[in-house]
Amino acid sequence: MESPDILLMIVILIIPAVVIVVPRWLRSRERQRILDSVMQAAEKGITLPEAVIQSLIRAAAGAIASDPARDMRRGVFLTMIGLSIVVVGVAVLAIYFRTEGAHVGILIAAVGATPICIGLGYIGVARMGERARKNVLA
Repeated sequence: MESPDILLMIVILIIPAVVIVVPRWLRSRERQRILDSVMQAAEKGITLPEAVIQSLIRAAAGAIASDPARDMRRGVFLTMIGLSIVVVGVAVLAIYFRTEGAHVGILIAAVGATPICIGLGYIGVARMGERARKNVLA
């Protein structure tokens, strides 16, 4: 492999990691800010109303609970990211078709298949959640 091929592969592998790590880090920072505010209130002897405590519990549980709309949004987002990575891979493959760089395009497209599969899984879970909700309400 040439040096640009290695650099391209490193960038292609770092992008999905950034897409996964940055939102989680931002959510963690937000939760830490909320916890710091609660701790400061407790240190000052301020009692928090029951409604505030319940809303904090719901906000913390919201990351765990499955919501069909949220799952659908995540699924579409991940599928589109995967499709864009596959398109980049196919473009690289088309540019370097009969050269030594063709395998890089195939690898990029293969990396794009991962978020596509995860996104389709989220979409499937969202559809099942919508059906289950309709059955409960019926």
